[in-house]
Amino acid sequence: MDEQIANYIRGKVVEIIIVGSAAYLIFILIGINYALALSVLVGSQSLFLT
Repeated sequence: MDEQIANYIRGKVVEIIIVGSAAYLIFILIGINYALALSVLVGSQSLFLT
C-alpha cells in the first residue's frame, strides 16, 4: 500500500514538472509577462484537476 502511494506521489510530481516546464516554454515563446508565476499555477492545477 505504501509503495502505491509513493508511486502516485512520484508520478504527480513528474507530471507537475513536465506540465509546468512546457507551459513556461510556451509562455516565454509567446512573450507573456510573469511566465514563471503562471507556469507554476498551471503545473499546480494539474494536481487538483486530475
